[in-house]
Amino acid sequence: LKESNLLGESPLKKNQILVIPPRPADDRHLSETEFHPEEPQLTLGQRVAEEARRFLNTPYRLGGDNWWGIDCSGLVKQVYEAVGLKVPATSTEQFRHGQPISLTQAKPGDLVFFSENGRINHVGIYLGNEEFIHASSLQQKVTVASLANDYFRRKLVGIRRYLTGQNSPASFLAKEQDNVDTP
Repeated sequence: LKESNLLGESPLKKNQILVIPPRPADDRHLSETEFHPEEPQLTLGQRVAEEARRFLNTPYRLGGDNWWGIDCSGLVKQVYEAVGLKVPATSTEQFRHGQPISLTQAKPGDLVFFSENGRINHVGIYLGNEEFIHASSLQQKVTVASLANDYFRRKLVGIRRYLTGQNSPASFLAKEQDNVDTP
């Protein structure tokens, strides 16, 4: 310990901060009293929610899909791609291809959809506790909002899940290929 802290023969002092050297490579046995906590494993939905939070305060830009400016469907697409999932480019297509679920079934990472005059016009990523993250044209940035808000509660038309085997990236690609020749 003294050698690792370059103390030579100097005595240790009260409240002195010391560096504890790593265990030598040849000393691989562990005592029964050592504790090695495992890193918590996030679910795929939690990873989606965490990735979405990285976009907080990114400027809003209609048609945008990057850090310099992003819209609602661009946010969903970028976040899902960052965790290895593929979703359609527009909110209408995202709504059409996802698995419908109720608000009581919603989990972090699910998509929440809103409409104006019967047309899907907005999407966000559910975070839990009735909160979602979205690219807000009103606030001109990516922000967190609540489904308890009267405006969003009135405009909510559905929740879709892409985080199941049925709607995995592979099955979405298969659906997409099936529709290639369909007008």
